[in-house]
Amino acid sequence: MKSRSTILVVSVVILTVILIATVGLYILAVINQPNGNAGPALAVAGIIVALALAAVALALVARALRKKKLVLLKPEFQDVLELVMIQVASSNLGYLARRQLDDELVDLFAQASSDGRVPQQVIGDDVNEFADRIIAAYGSKRSFWLLELSGIQYFAGYLLFVQGYEYLRDNEGYATYFQARMELTTIILYAVIAFLTIPLTLWLYQAGQRADRPILGSVAFVAVPPVTVGLFIGFMEVVLKPLADLETPWAVWLYDADVQLIPNSLVLILIILAIPLVWLIKRAIRRHRIQSAD
Repeated sequence: MKSRSTILVVSVVILTVILIATVGLYILAVINQPNGNAGPALAVAGIIVALALAAVALALVARALRKKKLVLLKPEFQDVLELVMIQVASSNLGYLARRQLDDELVDLFAQASSDGRVPQQVIGDDVNEFADRIIAAYGSKRSFWLLELSGIQYFAGYLLFVQGYEYLRDNEGYATYFQARMELTTIILYAVIAFLTIPLTLWLYQAGQRADRPILGSVAFVAVPPVTVGLFIGFMEVVLKPLADLETPWAVWLYDADVQLIPNSLVLILIILAIPLVWLIKRAIRRHRIQSAD
């Protein structure tokens, strides 16, 4: 497990270096263009580089915290953790799910170890049976609505990115960051992607993994995005546009309106807070599932 943690950190660092190099080449290309305006490009690049460096920092901090927790584990708990994660590695859980499960088990065993408990008091007498229960509780019971919580994070991140992009793209037309505007239909499209396309694709993929039918996951990734986006575009062109042409008030507004994505600092704060809040809710749900299975 130590080697996997090292590989993860090294991978994040390598990807960050590649990303920063790509951003640097993009800035050079903008500057070298006739009448190229490097201001917005530099601002966007700064945000991207800051996020990339933050990802590296978070990976390093997470690795350090995990190593600190592992030191607190009694040797018998470390052995159990190793055996459980070997079985988890051969399960149908995805990579991110396995990483999250590993973190939750480390926390569970560290707490039990500090309380003076022995592994049998936590997992029972059969390690394999405990691993099966954990995998079932963590993976098989994943529901569509839980994936919808991730949709909130996707959509919040999109709003933050697009607000900044629109402001930088036309910073002479907008006096302040909060005045940036965008077509309402485009915002709705990204809401469809965040709350329907991505969750449905992942849900079908997980269903295929649980049923040992990987073809279902492949079909989901190939079919769901074009179908859901196509249905939205079809609704816009076949239903909404004709109604707008007939000057139906709500259809005209929906089809032609552009809106302020983030009109004030309060909305900005709420959107930013939504991302870690949803993460904490999902973490609490995962932890409850593991504790209910032990």
